[in-house]
Amino acid sequence: MRHFDPHSLALFVAVCDHGSIAAAAEQMAIVPSAISKRMTALEQQAGVRLLIRRKRGIMVTPAGEVMLRAARETLSSLERLQAELSEFS
Repeated sequence: MRHFDPHSLALFVAVCDHGSIAAAAEQMAIVPSAISKRMTALEQQAGVRLLIRRKRGIMVTPAGEVMLRAARETLSSLERLQAELSEFS
């Protein structure tokens, strides 16, 4: 079973939302090369191409759309879990 890193998923969502690695990097306060490396690793882990990199941004592949939807759901679930657990602290 493959386990996807929540931070990589958050970076992936940011890249998709902003339409570019550079814009996502600026918003997430991380260098573009680090995000690019994470996106490559995420694609390798998924075993499919998620993004098409272009000179002026990215395009999300059909597999990337599936990953984007799942990433949003997963991150939302993790946020809900954290909120519920915080009630016990």
